[in-house]
Amino acid sequence: AKTKYVQKLEDYAEKKHYADDEQKKIDELIEKYTKKINGAKNISELKDAYNQALKDIKKVKTVEQQSSDKEESEIAVKNARSSAINSIKNSIAGNTYRMSEAETVNKIIDDYTDQINHQTDPEQIEKLKKQCIGELEQIKTHDELKKEESERAEESKQKAEQLDTAKKSAVAELKEYVSLSDYYENEQSEIKSLISSYTKKINDSKSEDSVSEYLAEAKGKIDNVKTASQIDSEQSSEEPSEELSDEPSEETSETESSAEETTAE
Repeated sequence: AKTKYVQKLEDYAEKKHYADDEQKKIDELIEKYTKKINGAKNISELKDAYNQALKDIKKVKTVEQQSSDKEESEIAVKNARSSAINSIKNSIAGNTYRMSEAETVNKIIDDYTDQINHQTDPEQIEKLKKQCIGELEQIKTHDELKKEESERAEESKQKAEQLDTAKKSAVAELKEYVSLSDYYENEQSEIKSLISSYTKKINDSKSEDSVSEYLAEAKGKIDNVKTASQIDSEQSSEEPSEELSDEPSEETSETESSAEETTAE
């Protein structure tokens, strides 16, 4: 019975239908299962070994099957490529780009199309497709750029209005910072000059921080200008010392008195 099953196993697959590599695989399987059949202890083990051998041999593909599989594989790859490229193009369908962005979009598509057409693995083709679409999504359309420009213009306008308000407020505050009537004429001229100079600096400022800095700086310089009352106070504090120096000292008086007495004698 063992010899019979071994012979049936050897006759099962016609090797002429297989390529060289597959013929070697069949020979290895026959050798493997011949040993199992010859080693079987009962008819049940013998049949199990024989049936398993047939299953494994059936898995080895004939030249015709390999050719069919190859054709199917090529068709699958071709379809995967076509589908991927169409998906890429559809992902930007209806989008309008400016010249610079359009050139970038076309370059991305061309680069990925070339990679996809040289790829034979459907999974890798799918991966390349997703990468390409992801990169295309980063390129802004004309409408998106127009919206961003509009938003930036509005933001710039608001900042300009805020800066203008800050300038007017700072200039007004600077002009009202002190009362010119509290100063003598020379100091009034100095303060007017400071106000004029810093009004120009404030109006030429490019930021609110700069406005605040110039305002603080102007106030600091005005604070250093003495008021009329400060000048008067300083002058009055100097006058007593001058009057005191005109009065004769006790020592001088005594000397003069002594001299008069000597003259009398």
